Amino acid sequence: MDLEKRRVVQLLAERSVQTSQAWLRTHPEIDLVSRDRGKLFREAATDGAPQAKQVVDRFHVQKNFAEALEKFFRRQDARSKRRRNAAQAQHVLLRGRQYRKRLRKSVVRVIANE
Repeated sequence: MDLEKRRVVQLLAERSVQTSQAWLRTHPEIDLVSRDRGKLFREAATDGAPQAKQVVDRFHVQKNFAEALEKFFRRQDARSKRRRNAAQAQHVLLRGRQYRKRLRKSVVRVIANE
């Protein structure tokens, strides 16, 4: 794809590293390669057009960002759940201590009244 002219330059017969590398080698004038995140095209662009700068297009930048945000919020949600569970366990523990404290006071009162 010629990004400046916004037109397809050529469609390759298959999606392989070798085919992409071979095509890029026959076009040394290429100085910029826009690619997705796949290893296949990274390897093909690195070996087939070492002179070219590799960039990520807007779609994949947004996709990377969305996935990073999703991962971040999943982690935050898991942390919040752990904190909530710990707080609930602490609350139950405090209630148990309060119960034992009241029980001790009751025992002391019973013993004192005897």
